[in-house]
Amino acid sequence: MGKSTLANIIADRLNAQRVIEPEDNPFLRPFYEGERGAGFQAQFAFLSDVLNSCALLEVGPKSRKTVVADYIF
Repeated sequence: MGKSTLANIIADRLNAQRVIEPEDNPFLRPFYEGERGAGFQAQFAFLSDVLNSCALLEVGPKSRKTVVADYIF
């Protein structure tokens, strides 16, 4: 079982909001192929996607929603 699978199971059981690491990062292939600079690009793309996902969450002092993520920010 992977991180995303476990995070989805926990989120389902807790009726929680989810933040799942995107799997469609266009810089992963160049990174794995050893292309210079691709590691930074891949991490920056992940960060950008995560920040966009977090902006959609219902959070704040009045929110009673639980958030489950498949990564450590």
